[in-house]
Amino acid sequence: MTKRSKFMTRSEVRQWFDPIRKCLRQMREGYADSINGYVVTQLGWGDDYAKVDECIRGWREACARMVPDSDMLPLLRLEKKLANGVMLTHKEIDDGLALLNQFESKLIRVPRERIRDAVNTQLIAIEFEQMGIAA
Repeated sequence: MTKRSKFMTRSEVRQWFDPIRKCLRQMREGYADSINGYVVTQLGWGDDYAKVDECIRGWREACARMVPDSDMLPLLRLEKKLANGVMLTHKEIDDGLALLNQFESKLIRVPRERIRDAVNTQLIAIEFEQMGIAA
């Protein structure tokens, strides 16, 4: 059995960000799935769909926990505009993608344990929210 590195590799981080990048690229190209007027993306593990603004919020909050000194404004802007049904510009989507690229470089220097803790904290916060409990 091989011992895992204390840090994620760039390839692992790229794979991790692939779903959100794919979704943003599709929106940039002018097509996106929608349900009842909300832009949605298919979750990779089944036939379920999730609102893109909620996905972006999850990524934004988890990344802010992992790299707290990062400027989250590009993702926040995308999240808010999508939540309110406002059209996005190519520049706004490009800014969001650029921020994800910056995170890729930063996350290869963050210990796996810290990443795991941030993701688990985010998943718990989402569960509480869905149950109507303030976290």
